Amino acid sequence: MEEKERSRSRSPARRGSRVQQVVGTIIRRTRESLSRERLLGDGRSQRSNSVSSQSFQAKLTLQITRDPVLDRSTGHGFTLTADAPLLVRDIAPGSPADGILYPGDHVLQINDKVLEDLSAEQVENILRDLEDCINVTILRHMTNPKSSIMSAEKRARLRSNPVKVRFAEEVVVNGHTQGNSLLFLPNVLKVYLENGQTKAFKFDSTTTVKDIVLTLKDKLSIRVIEYFALVLEQQYSITKLLLLNEDELIQRVVLKKDSHDYRCLFRVCFIPKDPMDLLQDDPLAFEYFFLQSVGDVLQERFAVEMKCNTALRLAALHMHERLDSCGQTRTSIKSITKEFGLDSFISPTLLSNMREKDLRKAVSYHLKKIQSLLEPRQKVISATQARLAYLTQLGELISYGGRSYTATMMLQDREVLVNLLVGAKYGMSQVINHKLNVISTLVEFSSISRVELLSESDKVSLLRISLHDMKPFALLMDSLAAKDLGCLLGGYSKLLVDPNVNVFRLGRPKVRVHRIPAEEGYVSRCCSDSEESTDEDDPMDSQHFKSPDPASQDWEERRREEEEKRKEEERREREEYKGKEEAKIMSPRKQLAG
Repeated sequence: MEEKERSRSRSPARRGSRVQQVVGTIIRRTRESLSRERLLGDGRSQRSNSVSSQSFQAKLTLQITRDPVLDRSTGHGFTLTADAPLLVRDIAPGSPADGILYPGDHVLQINDKVLEDLSAEQVENILRDLEDCINVTILRHMTNPKSSIMSAEKRARLRSNPVKVRFAEEVVVNGHTQGNSLLFLPNVLKVYLENGQTKAFKFDSTTTVKDIVLTLKDKLSIRVIEYFALVLEQQYSITKLLLLNEDELIQRVVLKKDSHDYRCLFRVCFIPKDPMDLLQDDPLAFEYFFLQSVGDVLQERFAVEMKCNTALRLAALHMHERLDSCGQTRTSIKSITKEFGLDSFISPTLLSNMREKDLRKAVSYHLKKIQSLLEPRQKVISATQARLAYLTQLGELISYGGRSYTATMMLQDREVLVNLLVGAKYGMSQVINHKLNVISTLVEFSSISRVELLSESDKVSLLRISLHDMKPFALLMDSLAAKDLGCLLGGYSKLLVDPNVNVFRLGRPKVRVHRIPAEEGYVSRCCSDSEESTDEDDPMDSQHFKSPDPASQDWEERRREEEEKRKEEERREREEYKGKEEAKIMSPRKQLAG
């Protein structure tokens, strides 16, 4: 049976009918194309019944506002023909009528006055005496939107105003932006906000960082701008943020050698001691600060210090905040995950290292634990309460409330490599023991009178800190870190001490210095070879070492006591560790003896 069907399908009659069908289709398509060409070439031929080639007239009422710059008679930007019917003759480029009216539009009525029997002069007199805003009723010939035939008006409009195409300036490869992320266009700075928005600011040779910050203050309706600053974020290391001084010129920032590796952020850089203070001072700034903190957690800026339990509790608080913001009362982990997704609350590393079932169980535990602390009539924790609890929990992390630096402190008789921690809670402190979080306060912000940045070389700078009640001291640091620390000290002094006093300013004359040869890995003391330098200008001058004042001696004695305490703690740790090792060694011996 199959062979008979195959032979029947291959019969000459069937093959002939198939050929006839193909030829008929080709002839029909050729005739259709010829008829379309005749219609395009000769407008006098009749229209096709196709809907795509039909045209119609539309009656439109348009509103036009007078331009005060133009002449009184042509303030609306269009002129009419002298003979009836009254058609739009010309449109002034850039005028109010540009893009609203087009040449050839038949003007029927202006406001309540019908223009059918009026001359062009009478119409001009009417336009001259009209108010600034008029309603024009016109009759316009329009083609069907589905038509593939372009009208003469549209063709002329496209010739005069061609479509502009701008290619993307940035290409994202493996999560990193390729290209200049500081500039949106030449002389247009691109600033990324923590609420997900991006702002563009045109700048010139005199535009400073302060100008951009104050503009953002007005745009975002922020009252307490002292907490905010512009920072540069390195694209390949989001934990590296460099503060910009308010006196810096934007043009110099974008022209730096490695500027294409950074992007500009508007952040709360000076963390408040208590988030409640910021909430009371400015609720909008507090909300911005919360969004920034949530973004930092999800981007894992504090991943080195943050523990898993802390991350899960923060996720539960964030879920409570989101529920109250959306007006929901259900705190089921299933409904939250279904609507928002776990990745909106938990960092990618935690998602990849834990099973989703375990994550849900752990977050559900914290959700119930937070809900048990509510009042009897309160179903869900309020958004403000959740935000405060979130920021308070984050405040327990040292890396959240403080910035860390490594520097060489220039003392009177030696140089010491120190780890510094700077923040509202810590002042300017030294980290003595990272494991035990032993911190010793060196200087309070209220004691700082002036901070100066002195360049020693292209990559090393000297940060000199003058104090009110004792002699100045100096820190030898990487140039970028020294400038960042100077900006941080100046910002906290403004926020916590006096907003009208700026202790750190850029643009001071640089001190010419040279290095004394030293062993490799040891940063030497720097000395000034400037003839104009004085004892007060240079903290490393020899007179400072020979005759220190009593205040400086007290500070040095305190430093020595702290150094002795640190050595004693390290000795105890070594003894404890040695005792544990001996116990581990003894236990197998006892088992063997048994």
